[in-house]
Amino acid sequence: MAVFNTFGGIVPRTSVHALKAPNGTIAHNVNLRNGRLEPWRELCEFQKFDSRTLSFHEHGCCTVGWNAIVTAADVAPDWGRFYITGRTGQLEAVEDACCGPQYYIVGLPRPVAHPGISGTEECDRSADARTYVYTYLNKWGEESAPSPASGEIRVKDGSPVRLTGIALPPDGYGITHANIYRTATAFRQADGKEQTPMTEYLYVGTIEFPATSFTDNVKMLGLGPVLDTDDVTMPPQYMENICSIDVTTRLAGTHDNRVFFSEPFRLWSWPAKYELTLDSNIAHMVQHGMRLYVTTDTFPYVIDCSKDPEGITPVTQIAEPLPDIACVSDCSCIATHFGMFYSSPIGIILVSPDGKWTNITSRWLGERDWAEVAPETVRLCYADGLLFIVTDKVSFVLNIDEKNWNDMQGCELTTISDKPIDMHRSTTGKVLMLIDNTVYVWNNSEKLRPYVWESGELIQGNSKSLWSPSTVKVRTNDTEFLIRTPRGTEYKRK
Repeated sequence: MAVFNTFGGIVPRTSVHALKAPNGTIAHNVNLRNGRLEPWRELCEFQKFDSRTLSFHEHGCCTVGWNAIVTAADVAPDWGRFYITGRTGQLEAVEDACCGPQYYIVGLPRPVAHPGISGTEECDRSADARTYVYTYLNKWGEESAPSPASGEIRVKDGSPVRLTGIALPPDGYGITHANIYRTATAFRQADGKEQTPMTEYLYVGTIEFPATSFTDNVKMLGLGPVLDTDDVTMPPQYMENICSIDVTTRLAGTHDNRVFFSEPFRLWSWPAKYELTLDSNIAHMVQHGMRLYVTTDTFPYVIDCSKDPEGITPVTQIAEPLPDIACVSDCSCIATHFGMFYSSPIGIILVSPDGKWTNITSRWLGERDWAEVAPETVRLCYADGLLFIVTDKVSFVLNIDEKNWNDMQGCELTTISDKPIDMHRSTTGKVLMLIDNTVYVWNNSEKLRPYVWESGELIQGNSKSLWSPSTVKVRTNDTEFLIRTPRGTEYKRK
């Protein structure tokens, strides 16, 4: 008599005749934690979209969907917005996610027109020679680089100077105001014996658009802080793979074979001095902690962002050619505390934080098996110690964290029925799946899901006779189940 006390997952690369207990030939929609046969729960509807949706992002308690493959990055909650690439050719900020998302182009263009100035000029020694510039200011207080300088005018302190011709800003950036600055000259010690002139642009005032003129009658003692946005640079166009780097409140993105970084805490400024150039074209970039993981059409990379942002960011290139072959979704590559997971020609590759790599599916799927499941269409998600691997042909659940989730011994590789086109781990640790324009919470319904588990051939000793299982430990929770033996006998129970 065959007694089943524990149950395991499938091993497709092993033939039925060589399969050993507790593994099965079929383990579909079955929860094998604790080695028992238990049902998962059905999907629970979370968010329904009205139009064709290819990707989504959960922001707080709200979910936003798009009809394009969009990558999203959250920053600190008090910013009230998140950032995306892929919807247009621009880096965008998304606000009001719950009430209907509002999109703004990130960055502020430098004003192209210099201001015109007029006033009563003075030629005596008490007059001050000055020029003016202005900057754009958006609704979040972010400020652009300054405009070209005006002509020079010489006036007494406090005499009115009229500024005109301040250019209206372009649409889409959320620009609402312009700040006015003028030069002021002071002196600083050069070598302790001589003084050298120091000219800076100091804040004068602000106008709100659509106004395009300003009258300056501010005395020198009333001037504000120094203009400090001379080096503000717009984000590169056609950026992809936007990521938010922890702790530093900083963004990173890619284009072709280059990696770009924003200034820390100034997400609208992307100086060229931070740019990194890799040897291959980038497929994905994902983030966990202070590390960025990059896949390309050749080698994967690990970028350590914990160093001084003014210095050279350390880059580790994995020595083995392991190209990323799946780009059908923003979740075709993911980062976890283990490292980065993505699809290669030989299986799912794990690149660890220290730059080492492992083919984590090789135990269950050989290279030929992997090629047959459409690996170029992979979508991935990690939650509760389980890695969800979905392709256009099959969906797997693989236990990769038995150490922390000690109830999963024997819970290895199983299949599920779900075929999401995008999926993410929610802020509460649940798996969110996008299926037919609806986001569902996986394993969260009151209804239990039917499952199938089938053992391999049961051979007694060296004989060729097959056992028929007569004792099976099954937790049914009042769910109907059916047990079939190799001889065709069926046992049915509710």
